[in-house]
Amino acid sequence: MRRLLGLLLCRRAAALFGFHLPWGDRNRDRNYRPRPPAYLRKRNATTVAPPPALLPQYSAAEEQTVLPQLRKVLTAVSKELQSLVAYYQGDAGVLERTKRSKRPNNDLLLRERLAEALVGNTPFVIGTIGGDTNSWSKEAWPHVLQKRLASVSEQFEVRSSTAWWRDGRSIEDAFCLDQLLGDDVDVVVREWSPLWGRSGAFAEGLEALPSKQSKMMWNANVTGRKHLLRSARLVSPRELASHEVQMRQVWNMRQRPALMYVSHDFDGGDDASTLRTALEKGGVFGDAYHKFSSTFLSAFGSTFEKERPWKRKRKKPHRSAAAVPLRRAATTVSDGRRLLNKRTEAKKKARLQRQKVVEAVPAEEGPRSSDGIHSFPRDMPDFESSPQTFRGFWKETTPLYEHGYSALGHELVGNQVAYRLLTYANESLTHFINSETPRSDVERLLRHRERRRTALNMRSHASLPPPVLCSGAPCADTLCRDGECRHYPRPVCAVSSLPKAASSLDVGDFVSNATQRTRWANQGTTPEREDPCAGDEASRACYDFRRSKSHKQQQRGFVGEQGSGDLQLDLQFRKHSNCVAVIAEAPVVTKTANQANWHLELEVKVEGEVCRPPACSITTIPGAGSRLVVDLKKVDKLEDRDMCWVLNPIHVDLRVVPAKIPAHACGALSRPMKGACKDCAPARGACKESGIWAAYDLGCSVAADGSCAMSNVDDRAATLSVATVVLF
Repeated sequence: MRRLLGLLLCRRAAALFGFHLPWGDRNRDRNYRPRPPAYLRKRNATTVAPPPALLPQYSAAEEQTVLPQLRKVLTAVSKELQSLVAYYQGDAGVLERTKRSKRPNNDLLLRERLAEALVGNTPFVIGTIGGDTNSWSKEAWPHVLQKRLASVSEQFEVRSSTAWWRDGRSIEDAFCLDQLLGDDVDVVVREWSPLWGRSGAFAEGLEALPSKQSKMMWNANVTGRKHLLRSARLVSPRELASHEVQMRQVWNMRQRPALMYVSHDFDGGDDASTLRTALEKGGVFGDAYHKFSSTFLSAFGSTFEKERPWKRKRKKPHRSAAAVPLRRAATTVSDGRRLLNKRTEAKKKARLQRQKVVEAVPAEEGPRSSDGIHSFPRDMPDFESSPQTFRGFWKETTPLYEHGYSALGHELVGNQVAYRLLTYANESLTHFINSETPRSDVERLLRHRERRRTALNMRSHASLPPPVLCSGAPCADTLCRDGECRHYPRPVCAVSSLPKAASSLDVGDFVSNATQRTRWANQGTTPEREDPCAGDEASRACYDFRRSKSHKQQQRGFVGEQGSGDLQLDLQFRKHSNCVAVIAEAPVVTKTANQANWHLELEVKVEGEVCRPPACSITTIPGAGSRLVVDLKKVDKLEDRDMCWVLNPIHVDLRVVPAKIPAHACGALSRPMKGACKDCAPARGACKESGIWAAYDLGCSVAADGSCAMSNVDDRAATLSVATVVLF
């Protein structure tokens, strides 16, 4: 019996009787088939898409048919590159040293997009966003960039949505880039704003950033990476999270464009080093976003770094006998050098003092006033119909950057960006020309472009990797419930301020006229100042006024007051959205007393019911304005609030209810303001706006009895404006 069981259990007996044991050896049994996992056993889960058709095979002669067109484009690109270098008298370093990125593959996507446009004869759209308008509009660096690229090909198009408030503080340049630039841009060039970008003012109140009590963290892992030892530093998690929100909103656009930062660094610093180090290999964002294109340019920092005396690296003094205690007898150190006696050391020190050349280093060097070659830009604005004094004002010596780029600074930045893009185009075209199969490579590139554009157009999201520090719908995050994960759709934006894309939504598209015609007017939100040219057209005030008016920037919105009634908004949410609406005013530096206080004088109703915190919360940031955040998931009396898109449209009513400004709006300072200069800071005991009125100019002053009084509150109108609506 035992022998029979042994024969049945052996492998040969199993093969003899025609069956296989369930515990057979999977490595030797050819008939073994592993059981598929659970997610593949679902219905229709094993369906495989057909492979793409193979490219036709070309002969050696047919492969060379595309070379004449490639060489023609390469000639135009090379000619413009030579023109840029010749404009700076052969000093290509002024243009080449702008790039600070160290990752070798961070610009592969940008190179690929340029090659697709030049080889496939398709448009290449560049969108610029920033807050620098300290010049005439035709002198601005986006205009210089357009002129440089237009001389190469008509395929290049530069769209500028630059305005003084779009420097990272407003929600429109953070979440509404497709409305400002269009949804077909290939690269977004953003001016670096260290003040507002680091503070995360645009994301306040959206629960997308870590808490303010979070501890400091390193922006890179320096273990085994010597190249990160100098640039790694302790950073607030909110700062890195705010940068991540901005980057993900750019890559969440329909065509997933490349991202390029331009920082001025006029003081020789490196403002964008924190984010750049976090994106490099070993950084906080290095692994998550290594497949996305991000380039950093420094306009004046790395370009003129060698010319700044305080930035020159001082050589460390060599270890000599002066640093070693003298001894009576000469001894030998580890490196083989002998210590010298007192007399020899004294002679050597005196000889070095006589040979030393003292450099005349200024105690303090001001901002750079020239690019090293030119004193004025090549193209002068059209002053034919202007007074002759305008030419004198324009030719005044000004630094490259002082409260904004000067005319010469704008020209330098535009040429630097053009040189970087044309350099990438030159390298891509050279690669195709030197290839053994140029025609097959070109067709493979164009087919890849069509498949990518088709796939991205069909999606309501860009399928970004999971965020590292930020969270929620503003971060383009993924929501997981009961084991199922879905992506938040792209936010819906309505912007009234100019400039913006022609096909963008306006706040008026959300205004409902179902019950009665609204008495809120769509107009400019900033009062028109008096034209100084009416008195003296040749004055400097008239020159500055005309220069600012040359930019097509205007803050607009729906403006109402107490007698305007309700502003009813019909909000249309996308499917699977987060059901959060943000209603904001145009950013202002300082509010006047005639502007309503959103905390006290704004009544909000959702579907006819008064909305209060936490469902409706208001945030006011000095310099960035006020915003209302409506979280429909927290409205108790709203049915199906977790799926608000089934209730479209959602009715949100706004009404201005004026209130008297309380006396405690002006309070005495217990100590001088932090960070202000000694002469200009309010002293201790001075009166200053405080609390929810800190962003207003109420004319606080010390009265005769020592109390604080207000002087700008007489005949107050209490107007309120709605300039931007974002639906997450």
